[in-house]
Amino acid sequence: MSKNNEYIKEITRENILEELKTSYNTLKNKLINGRIKDNEKEKIRIQQYKVLNQIAKTMNDILKQKELDEMQEEIKEIKEAIQKPLPNYLIEREQKELDEMMKYFEN
Repeated sequence: MSKNNEYIKEITRENILEELKTSYNTLKNKLINGRIKDNEKEKIRIQQYKVLNQIAKTMNDILKQKELDEMQEEIKEIKEAIQKPLPNYLIEREQKELDEMMKYFEN
């Protein structure tokens, strides 16, 4: 139901929302300004909008799950990075900075 019968090239939440806005506006315009010429065609059109809505919900659920999976992977990588011991040069540098701070405060 895109403008000018274009198809969604990339499935994103923003694109899904745009599709739903277009469908909503089309339906609203038809309700306010249109008239039903053929009841059977109108029933089919309503069913198609219901299917479109269900597809949008499914796509959004898939995107949400994908984002959760990516976040879980990032958390896993962060946990692994935290658990790795610091390289010796970092430990030595930190120790040197601590020693300098101690000297400063002792004086």
